[in-house]
Amino acid sequence: MLKHLFIILLMMISGSIFAQKSSVSAAWNHFKYDELDQAKLFIDQAATNPTSADMAKTWYYRGMIYQTIYQHKVFGNLDSDPLAVAFDAYKKCLLLDSKNEYSAEINTKIRAVAFNSGVEEYRNKEYLKALDAFEFIINRHKEDTLAYLYAAYSADYSLKSEKAVSYYKRLIELNYQESNPEKSNIYNELALVYKSQLHDTTAALEILNQGRIIYPQATNLLREEANLYILTGRYMESVSRLEEAIKKSPNEASLHVSLAGILEALATSGEANEKTGLDKTAKEKLIKNAEQHYKNAIQLDPTIFEANYNLGALYFNQGADLMSAANNMKSDSDYQLTKKKAEDRFKVALPYLEKAQQIAPVDEGVLTSLKQIYIRLGDTEKYNRVKAQLDVLK
Repeated sequence: MLKHLFIILLMMISGSIFAQKSSVSAAWNHFKYDELDQAKLFIDQAATNPTSADMAKTWYYRGMIYQTIYQHKVFGNLDSDPLAVAFDAYKKCLLLDSKNEYSAEINTKIRAVAFNSGVEEYRNKEYLKALDAFEFIINRHKEDTLAYLYAAYSADYSLKSEKAVSYYKRLIELNYQESNPEKSNIYNELALVYKSQLHDTTAALEILNQGRIIYPQATNLLREEANLYILTGRYMESVSRLEEAIKKSPNEASLHVSLAGILEALATSGEANEKTGLDKTAKEKLIKNAEQHYKNAIQLDPTIFEANYNLGALYFNQGADLMSAANNMKSDSDYQLTKKKAEDRFKVALPYLEKAQQIAPVDEGVLTSLKQIYIRLGDTEKYNRVKAQLDVLK
């Protein structure tokens, strides 16, 4: 009787093992006929069963099935992230494949799967998962520049600063050439990691200098160098870099805006004045220069918000200063004359601020400035309209 029970039990166990192995075979058979919905069903069952989950074949098939699901015309929606599943399946197969039955074939497939999986994770802003995929590739392919590039970006965005620095530097060592005409973004991105994440402005300036030697026409490096000089209080060097950039790219509106902003700050910022020691005449010259560069930017691109708003704000502030001075005057004739000058400045500011509002209709700074100008110029209708817009934003 006991022997009979033992035989029954053994048959049940054997049947269970066979059933799980048959799930693997069934998955493969359905896969061969492009019946991916059924293939996925059987391979998912096999992957969760302790018996078949220890078989390298299970994970090899699972990788193949999920890799094929990715972007399949009919079955592409069977899984939300099939490449990640395929990537993990292939990795597990490599661990279990002690007889090397599948390793050679997987090694030819896994780079593409890992890369595409990493790109998908990167697009979904899952930067740590993306980094894992790209690092898997570069650990096996030491000169795969595209994998290093995405690894650098993924490390950068996930604030893995040391890794980002390492991968950007490796790209420089490998002489990676980007499709961007400037061919200098690697140096720029590396400098930004040093500046923003590691707070090392010295290292950032060093890498920008290296980049400028190799890519002397790269205005993005000059722009970032200018930003760093502002950050470290070296204002005149910042002006010099942007002037150099404009000589190289005179039709780049954003460069004119950047230079105008620095020139205006040099003339009006207390901190900048303290470091540069500029007199009144020098400040007036800077303001005139800033005005011209704002106008240059607008001429190159009339829809550029910063140039329209900043130039309008510059004139508005001049008008406000004159109005404040007028209010402190004892002589009525002096008051009226200075008040008229203030109103003239407001009128000059108005078209630039109105253009800025066309570009950014609900910008609070623009609306506030327009509200003050309209009330000072006695335009009640426009004042009420802008006030209503501001009330909605509060």
